[in-house]
Amino acid sequence: MNNNQIIALRKINNRYKQIYYSEWKKRKIKLDLMPLVSHVNAVKDLSLKILKEFEIKDKLLIEKVKFIALFHDIGRLECKPFGKNEMILHGIYSKIIMRKYLLHYSELKDLMSELLNGIASHVGVGITKDEFLKILNSKKKSYEIKRELRDYVPRTLAQMLVCYVDNLIVETHEIPFHESLSRFYEKLGKRIGYRYINLQMNLFKSLLNKAKRK
Repeated sequence: MNNNQIIALRKINNRYKQIYYSEWKKRKIKLDLMPLVSHVNAVKDLSLKILKEFEIKDKLLIEKVKFIALFHDIGRLECKPFGKNEMILHGIYSKIIMRKYLLHYSELKDLMSELLNGIASHVGVGITKDEFLKILNSKKKSYEIKRELRDYVPRTLAQMLVCYVDNLIVETHEIPFHESLSRFYEKLGKRIGYRYINLQMNLFKSLLNKAKRK
């Protein structure tokens, strides 16, 4: 099953440009796709670089990381420009969009939860159920969004890695962790900043454990 999952993920990952274009064309929105595609590629490249630095060669993990990185922002196509709550929920929209593509691959049935929740939980340091509920209560949302109510906090190695790296990539440029952390403190306060530090610690523990088991 592992090999079949790798092959299926490679197929969908290789189609990422086609999928972005298809979803963009469907919505007929005035948005330049290139910056979005360039950003997700930068997140993917840095994520894979970190795995390589830890000498982690797990093929399935690599494809999971690629999937979450490449599709984490596709939900931005569904968001109204400059809508704060909309942008906070763009990870949930990404999950909804990509679910229909994963359903075509029966081999990925056992991975769907990790993959979809991975792209949904990349925003900031993840969104707790209570935080999600506050956003829902602040503005009318569709049933499609309301039915997704749950915790979206990165937990697996693939999920944590992409979430962490996304915070280090501004457009297509990498910034150091301390600069990224300062942004969290300034914009979101100490509580979220501490969660970001905790994310980094848990991620690097998982990377070290994975590297030891190779």
